[in-house]
Amino acid sequence: MSTRQHKRANLYGSSLSAQRIASYQVMSPTAIKLSADIPTGGVCKGKTASYVQPMDAEPYYVFAASWPSPNACGVSLSVYPNGTLKGLADSWSYDRSSGIHGLAMGMEQGQSDKRQLLYSADLNGDSIWTHAVDKTAGTVKKLGSLKMAKSGIHPRHLAAHPNGTYLYVVMEAENTLHQIRLDESSVAVKDNQTYSLIPAGMCCPLCRHWCSDTELFLLVLQVNNPPITGLQTSCFLHQGVTCGPHREVNAALDTTGTSHAFYYPLPMAVLSRKCL
Repeated sequence: MSTRQHKRANLYGSSLSAQRIASYQVMSPTAIKLSADIPTGGVCKGKTASYVQPMDAEPYYVFAASWPSPNACGVSLSVYPNGTLKGLADSWSYDRSSGIHGLAMGMEQGQSDKRQLLYSADLNGDSIWTHAVDKTAGTVKKLGSLKMAKSGIHPRHLAAHPNGTYLYVVMEAENTLHQIRLDESSVAVKDNQTYSLIPAGMCCPLCRHWCSDTELFLLVLQVNNPPITGLQTSCFLHQGVTCGPHREVNAALDTTGTSHAFYYPLPMAVLSRKCL
């Protein structure tokens, strides 16, 4: 998985076959250059990662967490002023059953000196983790973990609401978007509401669907049985961020975090068999 730095000058990547995190300088719209290749270290020594998440403000620490399970862990990496990876700042452990597949940054709500927060989607452990990040040292401290009410739904990727009150998580095996309530310290504490990502009456009983990704509030549903190409849905903030034309909206999230569901299958999607 590769992620672009906030300044758009660097890309960060991880590998499921190499126990390393890499940074690349963006030289032009069509060219990148490897700038650093850092081995996973600390409690993550010898582990691979499926996701990399940089901070969106200085000092731009970069975070990665291990997948697959068991014994998931995370690393915090420092960067040089130009965004090139520098070295290990911290590492931490999750649970024995954990395998982390998604990370997201957030900010504590309602404080003058807001803490930077890191949220982790624990696919194998069916949990959401909240950690606080020391913006000076890059160290990470656990604040809490929330176990999903149902097992086997597999939280895959997530995004935090800008006001620090809600977290939105796509469940890979359940094909749903979960709205997670955050407490006054922006720690995940309650699985608040669930929205289906497959419109009523549209299904494919012979294949399995996977909710696979979220970028800001863009949700992509893929199907692993061609020629069925899947269904793309998106959601937007009524004020601020828009992730596509209104007709393509699946779940609209207003500034209070309230969700409203809409469905629009893309022209290439053929999830049109009626459920009998």
